[in-house]
Amino acid sequence: MISAYSNTFHMTNEKILVIGGVAASSSAASKAKIIDPGADVRIIQDEKVVSYGACGIPYVIEGMVKDVQELIEDLQMYSKSNSI
Repeated sequence: MISAYSNTFHMTNEKILVIGGVAASSSAASKAKIIDPGADVRIIQDEKVVSYGACGIPYVIEGMVKDVQELIEDLQMYSKSNSI
């Protein structure tokens, strides 16, 4: 984890639980794995998707993005690719 007193970090193999889903939680979980690759990081959420690009919704309305599913991050793929 990052030390509050320096710019260094050390690997502690912590158990980290992130509560809630969507962008902020997946970002926090990913950052935790970057800082401590050996950490056991888990996300608990009620949402059916882990992340979606809310800023892309105007492009769906305009028709530049044909399917709103293109804005949604698949939970299974995200978990496997990030070891979460």
